[in-house]
Amino acid sequence: MPDLELKRFKNRIIATKTIDARPPAFSDFPPGLNKEIIEFLKGCGIDKLYCHQTEMFDKVMAGNNVIITTSTASGKTLGFMLPVIQRILDDPTLRAIFVYPTKALAHDQFRNMVPVLDYFGKKRIMAGIYDGD
Repeated sequence: MPDLELKRFKNRIIATKTIDARPPAFSDFPPGLNKEIIEFLKGCGIDKLYCHQTEMFDKVMAGNNVIITTSTASGKTLGFMLPVIQRILDDPTLRAIFVYPTKALAHDQFRNMVPVLDYFGKKRIMAGIYDGD
């Protein structure tokens, strides 16, 4: 964060910690993950998840609220989408809302959902963008 910005928020920051880069840690698919989701992931070339994705899945499926902060392109989207997809496949009456701070990010994230939508079909999972336009 540039020094000017850091000074602006200094009184509001409780603690900071810099963590050195490290190699990614992977884990097997969680035991409760739907077999169809596993087939989809393997079809996309994913045979393992990042550890934080597996942990997130387990915690969300256990009914916990989760906050994840990781660097760009570290699998956050897949991490929060897996339990949502799982729950919708388990109960098609469920609905989910993903809220993004910008239209550009909403559209970018929707593009990430397209392969999921194509794989499972509109009769099982539908999605759209509501951005006020």
